[in-house]
Amino acid sequence: MRSPVVVYGLIPGLIAAALTTVRAWLEVNHPASAKFLSVNLIGLAWVLCVIVVLLRRGESLATWVKTSLAFHIPYRLGQGAVYALALAQEWTKPDGSPVRYRLDVLKDFGADMSPLKVFLMAGVMTSVIFTVISVVLWYLVWAIAFRRRSPVASDAAVMRAAFDPTAPKSRDRMHGA
Repeated sequence: MRSPVVVYGLIPGLIAAALTTVRAWLEVNHPASAKFLSVNLIGLAWVLCVIVVLLRRGESLATWVKTSLAFHIPYRLGQGAVYALALAQEWTKPDGSPVRYRLDVLKDFGADMSPLKVFLMAGVMTSVIFTVISVVLWYLVWAIAFRRRSPVASDAAVMRAAFDPTAPKSRDRMHGA
């Protein structure tokens, strides 16, 4: 079986980064068409679907955190690169007005912000922030739909086995005691 971190995290994260590139190209070259592709909405829908799939499979919270990081790092670094490039290269629409990415950077960070800082703030920091939000979403989905299961699935079973004095020890199980 393939790792959920790769299947549900890294591969979709790379696809989302590619979609971010397409969205940025549309924003510069065909601004009217760009509003029909919302990578953020696709990313949110993907995160919610993967949470349900992993909870149904009985995966642990640790697996979800690794999967979430594998998704958010390439996806958010792609967004950070788009914002940094829009600022550094002064992207404009065909009519000469600045693209939304550049306007957002100027509004949020000011004109004196370097492209590297924009990349770090819009790429690296948002990866961490959205991973934390993903953990909160994990618990919300669990509370709504999976209450009868442990929210940390296999982690809870390991902890119960470790602290249950009546549970057989691994050595006892090996020797048939």
